[in-house]
Amino acid sequence: MPPFINIIILNYNGSPDTIELLECFTTIQESNFRIVLVDNLSTDDSVSKIELWIKEKNHPLFNDSNRFIFIKNTENGGYAKGNNIGIKYSIEHMKYDYLWLLNNDTTIENNCFEIINEFFSKNENRIGILGNSVLYYNKKNIIQYSGGGYYKPFNFFPFARGNREIYTEKYDSELTPNYDFVYGASMFIHKDVIQKVGLLEEQFFIYFEELDIAYRAKKQQFKLGFIPKLKVYHKEGATISNNKHGNNPKPSLLSTFYFFKNKIVFTKKHTLYLLPLVYMQIIKQMIERLIKKEFKEVKMIIYILCNPKKEFHEFTKK
Repeated sequence: MPPFINIIILNYNGSPDTIELLECFTTIQESNFRIVLVDNLSTDDSVSKIELWIKEKNHPLFNDSNRFIFIKNTENGGYAKGNNIGIKYSIEHMKYDYLWLLNNDTTIENNCFEIINEFFSKNENRIGILGNSVLYYNKKNIIQYSGGGYYKPFNFFPFARGNREIYTEKYDSELTPNYDFVYGASMFIHKDVIQKVGLLEEQFFIYFEELDIAYRAKKQQFKLGFIPKLKVYHKEGATISNNKHGNNPKPSLLSTFYFFKNKIVFTKKHTLYLLPLVYMQIIKQMIERLIKKEFKEVKMIIYILCNPKKEFHEFTKK
């Protein structure tokens, strides 16, 4: 019997992307899924535009309160907290086998549940966290992440499996690749992981939450896995970059802030002995930006080093 999957989609000021993703589900024949759409206190007219689209579409999926729920958050606590709202709703109101955390700036193919159900009919459906091939939206044969990636503390940035390679089926041969985390743009989490490991870590506003839950899951002996042939197309960084829908968007100041801050937070939590190395890496990054005359980012890095518990909105007020 195929697993029941609750799909959690987080929207923030991204109604065109969210509507495009929701449209994908209207062509899917399988019914072993529900959608929990969470708006993360958008500051534009996202909510009204999505609600209008749902009304005009008048599709049975979105008219069924047992299969589609639209939650409007009263605060924006970031990616982790927003998704946790959807996870908590699933725990309290729905039965499920897996949660599928799916970025709103993605699209899926109409045979995706054929692939998912075929995979679970042949494989153990208790793999802790699963990924799949995430390809660039504008270059659909180029890999962004093949399931997940590698995090080596001696390297400053995580490394994406298969990044920028042409997609071939060679990446579909390993069901349990030896990667360190599953990419958060498309991540399947088994209900037992949520029960034993807990929710996403909310102190990570954005970045490192998928790495954190993978570390915690592996400590509880859960495996990370991969669903072959399942493809998701990602408009990389559409929510947090300065160049929406590009294949190499320039990170926004907000995203850079939380990458540096959360690298410190993650290191303190999981590999405290490497904290001096991380500080040296950050100082090196600061010097590189100073040479490039990126003074705003230099000021921001100094602020993070001096105020590691502060948030981005507090920095921007200064």
